[in-house]
Amino acid sequence: MKYLLILLILLTSHCTSSNTEKVKGSTPNYGKPTAPLNLSWTAPKQLNKGENGLIEFEAVPDQDCENIIVRFEVLEGLVVMSKKNVFESGPKKSGEKFTGSIEVRLKDSDSGILSFLGDIVINGTSSSRAISVPINLELIENKGKPETSTPGYSDGKAKTEIKMN
Repeated sequence: MKYLLILLILLTSHCTSSNTEKVKGSTPNYGKPTAPLNLSWTAPKQLNKGENGLIEFEAVPDQDCENIIVRFEVLEGLVVMSKKNVFESGPKKSGEKFTGSIEVRLKDSDSGILSFLGDIVINGTSSSRAISVPINLELIENKGKPETSTPGYSDGKAKTEIKMN
């Protein structure tokens, strides 16, 4: 069987932090048919414009398989810095980990989206399933609370403006 899992990673820019903090996540493994492949990833929490960030993945099959293929593809705002963006495991036993990583750079925009696709081949037959998981790697905030201002208006009503830095 061949299963297709799609994972979207949203990288956003942050002007004061380095990318030492990490965000971890994994694909939900439910629905029909349940894909016999668990994907998880680790990515920088914040990424400055022009800064490289390492996205690491782990694929673990729920049953013996002939091959696992993981592909990374930029959807917007990023440049792949690694020479390799397709990884093949060859035969794997159930529960055996397959890992790899890719380096990306945030271009001129404030955010970027990277998708990663995991294919698993079992007994030469194919079936596909797609899962999409967006990850927001930075919340735009000012000390955890939004700045508010309440200017007065001649009608006696106040309008609250919320400004996120």
